[in-house]
Amino acid sequence: MMMARTTFGRVGGVVAGVVAGAWCARPAEADFVGYVVTSSLATHAGQQLVVHTLWARFNGPTDTVSNAFNFASTSGDAALVGFWHKDNTSYNSGVLSQEFGTWNPSQTGSNTANRPFDSYLTVGGQASGTNTSNADPSWGGPLSWNRADLPNNGTIGWFGGSGPNQQGRVGQAGNTATDVRLGQFVLSACEGLRTFTLTIGYYNGVPGSGMRFATGPFEFVPLPSTLYYRDIDGDGIGLAADGTQVGCVPPAGYVVADGDNCASIPNPNQADCNSNGIGDVCDIASALSLDCDGDSVPDECEGASIVSLGSPLMPFGGAQFAQHAFTAIPAAYGRQPVLTIEARADLGGATDGVLVSLDGGAPTTLFVNDGTDCPVGADTAMITLPIADFNALAADGTLTVRVTPFGAVSSASCTEGGVRVKLDYAGLPASSDCNGNGQLDSCEIGTGAEQDCNGNIVPDSCELAAGSATDCNGNGRLDSCDLAVGSSTDLDGNGVLDDCAGEYIVGGSGFATIQAAVQAAPSGATVLVGAGTYAPVDLSGKAVTLQSLAGAAQTVIDGGGTQRCVTTVTAAAGATAVRGFTLTGGSAVDGGAVRVIGSSLSLRDSVVRGNTALGAGGGVAVTNGSIVIVNCVLEDNTADRGGALFVERVGAPSSAIVRDTVILQNSSVQTGGGIHNRGQVTLERVTLSGNDAGTGAGGLWSNQGPGVSALLLDSTFCLNSPVNIEGPYEEDPDAPAS
Repeated sequence: MMMARTTFGRVGGVVAGVVAGAWCARPAEADFVGYVVTSSLATHAGQQLVVHTLWARFNGPTDTVSNAFNFASTSGDAALVGFWHKDNTSYNSGVLSQEFGTWNPSQTGSNTANRPFDSYLTVGGQASGTNTSNADPSWGGPLSWNRADLPNNGTIGWFGGSGPNQQGRVGQAGNTATDVRLGQFVLSACEGLRTFTLTIGYYNGVPGSGMRFATGPFEFVPLPSTLYYRDIDGDGIGLAADGTQVGCVPPAGYVVADGDNCASIPNPNQADCNSNGIGDVCDIASALSLDCDGDSVPDECEGASIVSLGSPLMPFGGAQFAQHAFTAIPAAYGRQPVLTIEARADLGGATDGVLVSLDGGAPTTLFVNDGTDCPVGADTAMITLPIADFNALAADGTLTVRVTPFGAVSSASCTEGGVRVKLDYAGLPASSDCNGNGQLDSCEIGTGAEQDCNGNIVPDSCELAAGSATDCNGNGRLDSCDLAVGSSTDLDGNGVLDDCAGEYIVGGSGFATIQAAVQAAPSGATVLVGAGTYAPVDLSGKAVTLQSLAGAAQTVIDGGGTQRCVTTVTAAAGATAVRGFTLTGGSAVDGGAVRVIGSSLSLRDSVVRGNTALGAGGGVAVTNGSIVIVNCVLEDNTADRGGALFVERVGAPSSAIVRDTVILQNSSVQTGGGIHNRGQVTLERVTLSGNDAGTGAGGLWSNQGPGVSALLLDSTFCLNSPVNIEGPYEEDPDAPAS
């Protein structure tokens, strides 16, 4: 025979015990595994309960229990009493009781109001009016199993209904795929261990198969008990000083957490910002702390201070006065300061007393007719000072208190004689009243009297006055806050809002159009343009640099098929430049994307693509002016002459210098699919490829005559139609052959 072994597992507060071994079973089949007990806590009618459910476990898919018998306690007679019943019999009437009840599962009653708290026995299934389980004669007497306890005869049993009833089979309603329910036992919580043995008769569920029997132990293990603390304020944290109880489930009004630092006012977060061991809400409620902004945080945690100062014990009497200076003290606010005088001297005479003066001012008379001679506890008097008066006296951070005796007063005649002065008030350090108005900064912020958009507990007005913050757009809010909330931008990252004076930023919170920024910008300024698509711009007479922030791929000037992208037709006092744009969709008579007349322009790091001119220069047209094109792409532009670039001298010099640029797939109806030159053109490290002209050269067409020249330096022409170059030009010796 095997030694008995019990293993336990705990999941979510439910304890399950599986007992294996020590079985007395016929060796024909070993499909009975053991007993399983599942346990859970419950509370009903003020009782803390533990509900144990007994199961028989099998390893066959159709195993069926027929009966259970020889139920016996192995832990004494006490294990057979104390069961709770809540069945619906006439003598119990559905009331939770240990005195009356029945083990009959068909008498349990409601499956919600009764069954969860009722003790019963069954052969499979659930306790209900249709349960077919019956008691066998071993119960004895007229009551049979209609009793609250269990007989101590070691033989009681119960059996399933006759016929094809399969209530005791695994997998049926009320059972599990492996377990058959044998009973529910409801006990008081926190009881001790109870152990039992039981025999069952079962078969494999196949008609005609033989009956088998097995005997084994099981136990009801008590669930652990816990110390609970009374929670007066219902915030989930109790306090041992208010009361404790021990139980398996928390009594009403009790919790497992101890140490509430404010037991009378709910404060589940236990905030104690000043670390005095008292919850902030209690500090405030008791007036120990002020909370001028009503945010449930004591003011001393938001810049104020609690001033509580005292002097040493000072002797006095006769002509000897006592004097103490409180130094480095802040201003007061919120409530009146209190000066306390504690004197131990022979003050019992009718003419005895003291004069108390502050900073040499008019004295206050104390202890006349109410003083005592050498009292056990010091004679005490308090002087309440109006805030304004106190702050006037302590404006220099010092308050001097003098105590002058009169009459026959002497502290020398008393044990531990002398006088102490104490000062208590709510302090307002200068650092927490930045505008000097006598109000705590955090209170002004909390009540809305001051703004603190960056949350640093310093009013915005103080930061502006001190120069530690700016409001360059004058909207009453710190620039840093404008950026934080997104009402302003800083596209160029220079720390200055785009909508502030002196910033010429297009996009974000800056100018809406390039033209507006150009008009506002002074000579020599740089207009920075954020990513986006913009309308055409006229730079005539403006010596400004137009610079994209995100590069040509993300910054576009679009003519929309009806306008030129960039125009400059009036000379400026300085340089005019365009850098980092895509110029597209331009359309004009001359210069579909760019038109330069009598002025100069620098075009860098840009793309000129998809523009059209009815006359000359589908991409760029220059007349009596100059252009420098560096690191650009001129592509897919069309014109009657000069698909990409047209340079013309009409009584005045006109020139184009092109460096490190690609000119490709442009076209013209007549000459110069790439470039039509009637002025001075210099190409340096330029590639012209795939350009097409109706007549003349597809790459470069250059006229002959005064003031007309073409210089080719390290440039490449290929696949231009009908020919690469037509007309005179000069070339460096190392240039590749055309």
